[in-house]
This record gives sequence, structure tokens and C-alpha cells, in this order.
Amino acid sequence: MNSFIKNNAIIATLLMGLGGAHTTMAAYVAITPPGGKQCSVSGINNGGVVVGNCSTGSITIPNSPWVALTPATPVLLPRLAPSQPCSVGAISNAGWIVGKCGAPDGADYAVVWDANDLPSGILKLFPRPGLIGLFPDVSTVPSAINQRGGVLGSSINRSGVSTVVLWGAGQSNARDVSSPGDNCRGVDLTYTLVNSRPVVATSCPDANGTMIGKIAQHNGLLYVSTPLPKPAGALTCIATSINDALQVVGGCKYSTAPFLMPSAKNSRSNLR
Repeated sequence: MNSFIKNNAIIATLLMGLGGAHTTMAAYVAITPPGGKQCSVSGINNGGVVVGNCSTGSITIPNSPWVALTPATPVLLPRLAPSQPCSVGAISNAGWIVGKCGAPDGADYAVVWDANDLPSGILKLFPRPGLIGLFPDVSTVPSAINQRGGVLGSSINRSGVSTVVLWGAGQSNARDVSSPGDNCRGVDLTYTLVNSRPVVATSCPDANGTMIGKIAQHNGLLYVSTPLPKPAGALTCIATSINDALQVVGGCKYSTAPFLMPSAKNSRSNLR
């Protein structure tokens, strides 16, 4: 539940009643993270570990990400730099927390915390290093995490051009998913592995700049992307989610109709 009022986050737990499956009872437990005026919950895993973000109420003090291993024990998560903004997005069932933080130089990076080992601190997810270390990318952005803790995101160069990359659970080095500098955007990844890698859904511009959905699979050596079929009459299409059966949902834009998105999406904020 994402409802919050003033420094309080609330968990609602549905308990099955003794009278049968149709009887339910809701119990609410308040979480009071430290150091915040307005707090929100951004994710919960199957172990009941909750993550979220707090506004400090001051334009000079950046927002504070937090984790609660139990409702009574919320703690703030470390940053890359004390004066730079930082936020969490989701937590996997394995306890990996994904977010993004500003570094001391002001660049933004995807980051990971381990809820099972909070003293280990914060892990910065590095961008692509460039060919033989020359002209490396300068920032990273997360877009999805699976339940294993694999993180999908983008590596961005100095010109703002991006490449879809993947970081393994607890690993800081990026692996290419899309072609370098193709400006594709990673949107989701599977839990099930193919050739030891998740399958990835992306949205990419074609030669004319028109967006098209793709599915990327690892062949044992590298990722190979396959365009998804576009419905007749569609001007542009994007992918939004993929499941472990390799079914992809998305949306298409037509010249005679507004942008349409699927009515049902089983992505749970891209946490698989």
C-alpha cells in the first residue's frame, strides 16, 4: 500500500479468518522512518521487508531512502554523497534493494543495497567502460529488478546516448543487452534464465526514430534482439512488461486513435 501521511508509512496485512476463504481481516501497522516529513512505501518483498522514501521538508536537505526489516525497525539507507539526492524503487525477494543516487560529482548512478547485509553499505552500478577503457559512459539509470536481484537499466554517455545493460545480483559491472549507443530503453526482465541470463524486453527507436518493442535473449555469447510484430496500422509501439513464458505486453499509437495501453499488466512495478 502506498498511502502515507506525514512521516508515517502503513502496511495493511490481510489475515484469513477462521470462517473460511471469504472471511478476511485487515490489520494496519504504522512504520515511522527517521528523518522525514512525508514518507512513502515503494516496495515490499515476500519476507515483509519494506522500502520507501522520505521527504525532509527542506530544499537544502535531499530526500532519504529507508528500509524496514520489520515495521518497528526502519533505518535510513546510506548514500553515495551526503548532499546528493537518493531514492529506492523496489526490493526483491532475495533482499536486493534497487534505487538511484547522486555521486559527489553530481552524476546519477543506479545503486543497490543488500537488506540481508546492511552494514555492507551501498553498491554503485557502474556504466559501460568504453572500448579498452577509452570514452567510458558517465552515468547509469535503473529500470527494473527481478526476484533474483538482477538489475536492468541504462548506461549513458557524455552526449546523453544510452545503451541497455544488465547487472547481476550484487555485481557492479554492466553487461551489454542492446547495441552500444542505440538509445534503446530496457523495460523489464524475466526471473527464468536462458543461457544463464534473463530475457529482456526493450523499446528501441528504428532508423526513422519510430519506437518499436523488442525481446533480447542471450545466446551463450551475447544478447541478440528480435523486433516484436507491430499491428497493422500502428505508427509506433513500445513494450512495457515480459513474463516468464516470454509473453510481452505493450502499447501502440495509431493515427486515428489515442495511445492505448493494455488493460492488465502483470509487472508489479517491474519487480520479478
